[in-house]
Amino acid sequence: IYPRHFGLVFDAEADWEALVDRARVQNLNFYKEPKRRFQGTPLEHLTFFLEDPFHNLLEFKYYCCPSAIFGESRHAQVGEAMV
Repeated sequence: IYPRHFGLVFDAEADWEALVDRARVQNLNFYKEPKRRFQGTPLEHLTFFLEDPFHNLLEFKYYCCPSAIFGESRHAQVGEAMV
């Protein structure tokens, strides 16, 4: 996603889901709502973005297949165009 952002990758889906729940309880500003991307592929992951008070974007992800983080170089499906 562009513009640039900071990111964190969770190693447990339950931890990612817990953060989604906490963000909702705290009424944090979701820049992009939680969603699943690239379903059924080695790059499948859960993601959401928060925007802090200074308009920095923070991305939180959980990859279903751990090798997708650094090991899946065959796939070019990276990023998301922002208009």
